[in-house]
Amino acid sequence: MKRQFNLNVSSATVLDITKRVSDKLDKEYSRIKDSLRKSKSINIDETGIRVDGLNFHLWAFTTKEDTLYLIRKSRGRGVIEDVLGKKYEDVVGSDGWTSYSSYTNNLQRCWAHLLRESKYLADEFQSAKSIHVELKKLYEKAKCKKPPTKDELILEMSQWTDYADCFTELRKFSVKMKHGLVHWFTFVGNKDVEPTNNSAEWALRVLIVQRKIMGTLRNEKGTTIMEWINSCIMTWKLKGLNPFTVLKAQLR
Repeated sequence: MKRQFNLNVSSATVLDITKRVSDKLDKEYSRIKDSLRKSKSINIDETGIRVDGLNFHLWAFTTKEDTLYLIRKSRGRGVIEDVLGKKYEDVVGSDGWTSYSSYTNNLQRCWAHLLRESKYLADEFQSAKSIHVELKKLYEKAKCKKPPTKDELILEMSQWTDYADCFTELRKFSVKMKHGLVHWFTFVGNKDVEPTNNSAEWALRVLIVQRKIMGTLRNEKGTTIMEWINSCIMTWKLKGLNPFTVLKAQLR
């Protein structure tokens, strides 16, 4: 404001203005949450954020048409239940964090995470080169128009987990594959499920940029403001709407 318009605006004024804007968006924020609960699949991710110098967690819940942000002290399943309820029956796309598996067994584990890790191991260890190549082939096979059955795909992956288990440097990776064995191929035959968690990661990245600029939110009042305004803006973008135009209409 100082640079563009030569206006001096205090932090208290910024808080007041943004708080009044977010208050106007409470119905839209609730609508987004209701829409997520009715979705056929959802992707979720979380990362750290500082609030008044303390460690909190920034969550992103995404579908093709909605994004909802939450900032909470917890990284546990209770946050997921707060958004989706205790009995969400459709597929949750995620990384391997235990909160997701404790919430539901209907998961799609993220192939992007898996292949990034196998690539890193292949760059470090000769023993991992073949497993990285074969996992990429397996992923492409699962994505093709006429893939093998899930049981066949799981069997092939289990063979590679056994292979990885033979090498000390790959055993941790073997455990990761085994723990998610029945969840790597949920997307096969289900057009509503993405094989990666990239959409949730991308949604987080938008706010991570803000986090790097701000460093920390000064108090918990700012968490609600950040959640509500950014959830609405991101959702409007996903729907192909102009956030500035829609926000003006909401405020009027």
